Amino acid sequence: MAHGGERRAVLAAGAANLAIAVAKFAGFAITGAASLLAEGIHSVADTANQALLLLGDARAKRAPSDSHPFGYARERYFWAFVVSVVLFTAGGLFALFEGIDKLRHPHETSNLGIAVGILLIGLVIALFGVVLSKVTGEPRFDALGSIGIGILLVVIAMVLASEMRSLLIGEAAAPTDVRTVESVILADARVVRLIDVRTQQMGPQELLVGVELELAPDLTGVELTDALEEIENAVRAAVPEARQIYLEPHSAD
Repeated sequence: MAHGGERRAVLAAGAANLAIAVAKFAGFAITGAASLLAEGIHSVADTANQALLLLGDARAKRAPSDSHPFGYARERYFWAFVVSVVLFTAGGLFALFEGIDKLRHPHETSNLGIAVGILLIGLVIALFGVVLSKVTGEPRFDALGSIGIGILLVVIAMVLASEMRSLLIGEAAAPTDVRTVESVILADARVVRLIDVRTQQMGPQELLVGVELELAPDLTGVELTDALEEIENAVRAAVPEARQIYLEPHSAD
């Protein structure tokens, strides 16, 4: 969310999710369909998620401080992790609870047309649940639709949490970016040997790159400084996400 257009898109998505949630809750009030209630909770969770992502984007843009000298870009990942927790608890677990409750205490869904009209906006799983409930006369299909939504949300939340875990701990750059960094450095005739390259994803579009390399031993002090600066610029030109680059030259010894 680095650009104003992306921020406006998130705000628009949040407003749309809120409106959809209102429609689904209205449909549930009329029809009593558990799938509609689960979908309404899902939309509320989506709306909250958009707000959390905006909060994370704003906090990630803070300037570096003494306690966080590399900045706060990784805070985006923390709030994305919170989103996965909200999706899991508010969306998935509630839908599972509601579906299981309706399995234990089934009741017929009324006003099929209204329920179907609203669920064309939501998940296909919920649509099948409502339709099968009405066609077969078995209200437990509606409960199974709610459980299906809950399982889907829980799976999505778990996948998202797993991805955020690796990024919060400190994930390396994509292998293609690492290979690009290596090839750019080795293409410089003043580089004798590339000893080590370490990268870390600081934010969605921000990489930390640390390089140990051996340069030609006959370089003067000024030539060594120029070589390091030019190599750094070349790496940044090839991989724009490499915002922070640290080059550590070594002698042949």
